[in-house]
Amino acid sequence: MSWVPPEQVFVTSDGFPPTNTPPPYSQFAGHDVLAPWSDYGFVPQSHEQPPQLVQVNAEPADLRPGMGYIFPSKHTTLYVIEGGFKPYENPGAEFDFIIYRAPCGLKVRELLERLGATEGDDTENGVTECLEIGDGLWDKGISSFKSEDSSQQTLEHFGWNEERGKGGNPPVWLTVSRGQAT
Repeated sequence: MSWVPPEQVFVTSDGFPPTNTPPPYSQFAGHDVLAPWSDYGFVPQSHEQPPQLVQVNAEPADLRPGMGYIFPSKHTTLYVIEGGFKPYENPGAEFDFIIYRAPCGLKVRELLERLGATEGDDTENGVTECLEIGDGLWDKGISSFKSEDSSQQTLEHFGWNEERGKGGNPPVWLTVSRGQAT
């Protein structure tokens, strides 16, 4: 096989024959970066792949052909800790989390539904803010459960707004409590 410049032929990460597609890019520090290359083309590296898209809205917008959607202007970033893990009860422990962008006008009750806190008793389905204080230590912040009137309030009402995580404001870390199915 003769040598072909990499800007003309690429090998896909799933091993299919080369195509004349543009090179794969990944995100690093918020910038597009050309993915690593070898003599055989693109070299997939799991630590450099962008995160998988997670769709938490099970009810897609009812958009007919030719119809657009106007997105909310204010969003916040939520770091949702997986598995109901409570870092304020487990100092120094590692945990997994997923990062979401959510409209500040979203009600906590709807957030809970989108995050799967729908089973069992509404007094067990809730969200609690986790406040990072440093050195692996966390404090328990404000909580809201589906059975409470506060769940009808928006994220912005709780201070989870577009300013969080910017300019010295702490990010929004949340842990979700889920009821047991009966």
